[in-house]
Amino acid sequence: MDKVRVLYVLCKGRSGSTLTGLLLGAHPEIAPVGEIAVLGKWIRRVDRGEPATCTCGETFPTCEFWSGMRDRLGPLWSGSTNLKTEDDALFREQNLAVYRAALAETGASVVLDKSKKLGRALRLAALGEIDLTILHVVRDPRAVAHSFRKRGIRQGEQRRVKYNYYKNVARWAWLNTAMPARLGRHSGYHRVRYEDLVRDPRRALAPALREAGLGWHPLMGDFGSVTQHTLGGNRMRLSGVREIQPDTGYLHEVSSLEWILGTAMAMPTLLAHGYRVSRGGAARLAERRETRTTV
Repeated sequence: MDKVRVLYVLCKGRSGSTLTGLLLGAHPEIAPVGEIAVLGKWIRRVDRGEPATCTCGETFPTCEFWSGMRDRLGPLWSGSTNLKTEDDALFREQNLAVYRAALAETGASVVLDKSKKLGRALRLAALGEIDLTILHVVRDPRAVAHSFRKRGIRQGEQRRVKYNYYKNVARWAWLNTAMPARLGRHSGYHRVRYEDLVRDPRRALAPALREAGLGWHPLMGDFGSVTQHTLGGNRMRLSGVREIQPDTGYLHEVSSLEWILGTAMAMPTLLAHGYRVSRGGAARLAERRETRTTV
């Protein structure tokens, strides 16, 4: 049996994975399934009568794509489905079955898995049945940490460690050191900066698309008009966004102390990924790219 071609988005949260997924998922040869690792969780939510909405706007149970996936997977479609299981044999069986079902349901040639986690990428890379392309998306750590904090404030949970600015800077530095260190030698590994993606998506995504055996498709330039069926991700996936608008609010909203300490905490990794130390340097970099971009 031919290998299953998988394009995997790897990153820390709030780094642009939703935008990346919307762009790539518009390609007719790509089957976007979102953060598919949480499939079992979504099935359990539906079983409990809780709301669950696909990107297409339909509820999870009534979406034509996910209904088709349910029929194709048969007994594997249940609340006990665990695509993150520590049992290697079960991990292989369940994930390959889900990927193959998605390809069969869509007629595409590549599955887009936007689960983001490093551990999952390492396990997928070890499966001989998968032809894996890894797209590591990285964003300025001060922007990432600020985005987490804003989310916490919006949810009234800003005091939780999950949304702490400094905790997220430290987590960013660790992950964006570990990700290229662990996977950088993988033949399918490619890195893209969020800042480059919003400036020129076609150029930024070209290497990963070539690795997956694809090229840029005109529909990617009109991604907002393409119906996609994905799980997980932030609210942007449901907002009907049609234009790429760089988020540079962090340049003005992060305090001077936070900027200095955050930069110091992330310094080696920040420099390794080509980011500027000073606020002025980061602003100049952003200002060169802060024109509204349509693709």
